[in-house]
Amino acid sequence: MKTRQEILEESFLEISKHNRRTAAISVGVGKTLLGLTDMEKELAKKPDSKFLVVIPKLSVKNTWLNEAIKHNKKYLIDYFEFVTYRSFIKSTFDYNVIYFDEIHNLKFSHGTYLTHYKGKILGLTGSPPRHPKSEKALMLKAYAPIVYEYITDEAVDDRILNDYKIYVHSVALDNKNNIQMKTKSGKTFMTSEQNMYNYWSKKIDKDPYNKQYRLLRMKVMQGFKSKELKAKQLLTTINNKCLLFCNTTKQADRLCDYVYHSKNKNNEENLDKFKKGEILTLASVEQLKEGINIPKLKASIILHTFASEYVTKQKIGRLLRLPVNELAVVHILMYKDTVDETWVKKALQDYNPEKIIYL
Repeated sequence: MKTRQEILEESFLEISKHNRRTAAISVGVGKTLLGLTDMEKELAKKPDSKFLVVIPKLSVKNTWLNEAIKHNKKYLIDYFEFVTYRSFIKSTFDYNVIYFDEIHNLKFSHGTYLTHYKGKILGLTGSPPRHPKSEKALMLKAYAPIVYEYITDEAVDDRILNDYKIYVHSVALDNKNNIQMKTKSGKTFMTSEQNMYNYWSKKIDKDPYNKQYRLLRMKVMQGFKSKELKAKQLLTTINNKCLLFCNTTKQADRLCDYVYHSKNKNNEENLDKFKKGEILTLASVEQLKEGINIPKLKASIILHTFASEYVTKQKIGRLLRLPVNELAVVHILMYKDTVDETWVKKALQDYNPEKIIYL
């Protein structure tokens, strides 16, 4: 059994052997601290070093700033700058080391910059790519290969992170014609969730390479209300602090009295109440999946996985901050006999199957 400190020392020793490398370390173990420690080493060798931290979105910079202060490394803040992946290719080349937070966000479009950049690279991720021919995997292999890996279940086994249980709830599509649709001519008609799903699936079967059809089917499924009914039912059985990850702001508003999303003016007030335990349920639309820790968060309901192990890991990671002797419970809703089954299995492929229960 290893301690968090031993993992950090072990990973630091390994990344120190390479100039371009990635450390794939589970959420909650200390990826950011590893990056800051590497900065200290570089500054010791070259006091005028300059660093760039590439982040998925601007709010993530608070994690780096807070970690620097927490671990008595505040002086490092003067030596690094932030940029998002979207703006990264506009950066100059005068950085000694570039740190990629969640490096699995690299795209082929970043390749031109990285080919010309001559400095060091340290990638950090809790979600290493699993498909060797995927865009993410090819970019890591070319510019920052994984040299150290320590996954979530290893951290749970070592009692660095608390244990978890994932319940996948199968939800049937509604066959009732209770959805009003409008034709291009302006006429209205009634249809069902099942009919709408079948309509888009048939179009995809006829034209399997049409990405627009797949996107439209996903958007349609996100708007179905059968999962909302299941979520409401689950909420009556959960007595602990519970975070709902919803698809849309309207869905969040329907499911919970307290919400955190782009159209709500009381976000920070609601989040503060949730953190303090004054309210036990909060609905969010993506924004809380990373960068925010919530004390004593023991339960979560995820209405849609988006077939993404990266997004799902960030959401589940919010619950892996409990004392190691406590158990977090994640509820994932999945539409029965649909492509949603494939999406959920893909999103959960890196988790211990013994901790996943399909209902």
